[in-house]
Amino acid sequence: MTDASVSIPVDGGDMGAYVSRPEQSNGGAVVVLQEIFGVNDTIRGFADKFSAAGFLAVHLTSFGARSGMFRSIPARRGGMNARRS
Repeated sequence: MTDASVSIPVDGGDMGAYVSRPEQSNGGAVVVLQEIFGVNDTIRGFADKFSAAGFLAVHLTSFGARSGMFRSIPARRGGMNARRS
């Protein structure tokens, strides 16, 4: 397993991520979500356990949203309040 903290360029700045790559991939990947305490040893441990099981595990810091990363995602027409006919 290899792991690294990386920086991903997004609109308005950079977003941090922790990536844990398996030695032998099973072809799957998971996104690990953080708890209120952010990226800590517990969250990195979850990512590393998935990696040990063969998954590419990525943890994106939720603070990336504050840097504007979601501005580049187009909104659906009508949004969540749209009525279905």
